[in-house]
Order: sequence, then structure tokens, then C-alpha cells
Amino acid sequence: MDSLTNMNDTYVEVSLHGAETQSTDIHWRAKGGKESWNYRLLFDVKLGENEPTYKFPHLGLKMWDKDVLKYDDLI
Repeated sequence: MDSLTNMNDTYVEVSLHGAETQSTDIHWRAKGGKESWNYRLLFDVKLGENEPTYKFPHLGLKMWDKDVLKYDDLI
């Protein structure tokens, strides 16, 4: 959390094994870590026993604080 303003500019990166990583829009100036999104991400997924992700598909989520003047912070 930004110590000066007590606010975050939050977005989420979502990765699904075998698909390209996508991210949500940025929730600007979320006070006290309370964000809300109404956002949908669509992934192309191949199903079937012969696909490499059939048994153990992995969904990864990373929440970031967007910083304009320096690098983004992992929350």
C-alpha cells in the first residue's frame, strides 16, 4: 500500500497453463485495500485426454499495485 496516500492502484494478472497471461483493468485509488471489479477474462482452453494440461491445469493470480513513476509492487 502506498504509505503517503493509504491507497492502492490495483490490478490482477491471471495466467492459465497453456494460455497467454491476461490482466484486469486498474482500480485506481482503492482506499484501505478495498477494490472491486466487474471484469471477465476469456481463455482459449483445449479439453481432452491427449492435452498436456488435462490432469494438472494451473491457474495463477498475481495482484499488483500500479506505480506511474517506478516499478509496480506485488501485493
